[in-house]
This record gives sequence, C-alpha cells and structure tokens, in this order.
Amino acid sequence: MTSLIKGIVENYGQDYAIDKWNNYAEARFQPTKDPFYESMPNGKKKRRKLPDYCSVKEKKLWKKLQNRAWKDDRCLCGCLWVNWGLGLAPVLSIIPTIGPIIMYWVHTKLITMADKELLLPPDLVAKMHGNIILDLLISLPPLLGTLLAWMNACSTRNCALIYNHVAKRATKQHNMHAQRQDLEQMHEYANNAQGTAPNTTASYTPVAPKTNTYPNSRPPVQNIPTQSHNL
Repeated sequence: MTSLIKGIVENYGQDYAIDKWNNYAEARFQPTKDPFYESMPNGKKKRRKLPDYCSVKEKKLWKKLQNRAWKDDRCLCGCLWVNWGLGLAPVLSIIPTIGPIIMYWVHTKLITMADKELLLPPDLVAKMHGNIILDLLISLPPLLGTLLAWMNACSTRNCALIYNHVAKRATKQHNMHAQRQDLEQMHEYANNAQGTAPNTTASYTPVAPKTNTYPNSRPPVQNIPTQSHNL
C-alpha cells in the first residue's frame, strides 16, 4: 500500500514540476529585437539586462556588447546612451570602396568578442556573419548604400541575436535546476510518507522450541530417604 502511495506522489510531482517548468519558460523568456531597452509596465523604458540567474561573467560581457553595438549603429563618438541616430558603421560606408570593407571588419569584432567568451553555436555565428555580408552588399552603392546600411543596423541585429541565445540558454538551465529541486522535494515527501505509514502486517516473533534438559525420556527419580520405625 505504501509503495502505491509513493508511486502516485512521485508521478504527481514529476507532472507538476514539468508543467511548472513549461509555464515558467513561456512566461519569462520572450525573444527581442531591441538589445538596448526594455519596456516597463508603466510605459517607461530601461536598459536591457540579462536575467538575474546569468553568471557575472555573462552580465559584464553583455554590457560590453551593448556598448559596442550602440557605438556601431547609434552614436559614433562612443558616448554611452547618447542617441545620435548615426553610428560608426554608416559613416565608414561613405568612404568609396574601402569604406564598406572597414565597416565589415567593425561588425565582425562584435561576433568575435561574443563567440570567444560565450561559445556560441556555429549556426548562430553563421547567421550573424550572413547579416554582415548582407550589410556589406547593400552598402556598396554610393550614398544609397550608406542610407541602407544605416537602416539595416547590423550590429543591433546581431546583438539582439546574442541576447536571445544567452537569455534562452540561461532560462533553460535555471528551469531544469528548479525542476530537479521540485523532484527531490517530492521524493523526500514520498519517503517521509512511506516511513510514517502504519504497519498493517502482524508482527511475528519466532519462539525457540523447548528442549528437554534431561538425557532420558523421563526425569531422574530422586532418592527419598526412608525413616526406620522402631517397634
């Protein structure tokens, strides 16, 4: 009976932990296209940060990547969070022929910095390089290419891809850890329930058979002294 109760509790705990993990992942992680700001419930915006359960190393690197992408696409002088609307990459694309090539090199520095520290998957790295190649091609026409490169904002796109990957990976690891903790608590609860369950089986203590301490079948006859009667 106790094993049946334990099995029911463990199955319920596993289903509960999996549902909790799925609901948490759906509610907490949403891909973004803006790596710089996130909207608050009151309508204001604040600087986008990685989830709290990311490592300190990832958070520090994320700030560097944000600043790099901001300098490439939003403010060429490098003033943090001063939005000029014009970054270093569109300005470089103005230079004929060599400008787009330099711009390509500027965009690749963001990928190299992220891949070195975060060990990004090959498909994500290939996708970001594809964005840079597209940005290079559209920036080749004079003047019009500069406008297209400014609208494309390649570093901003790649920075958003990096954020989505790191945040999703951290969320998955965090939820798996929380799921293991829930399962361990359910196992502990089931073990405690099994240990406190009443014992329904009757206890039987074996009794050793009585042995005859006398070597013969009958006990020895004691010699009873007789009294002599003098007549």
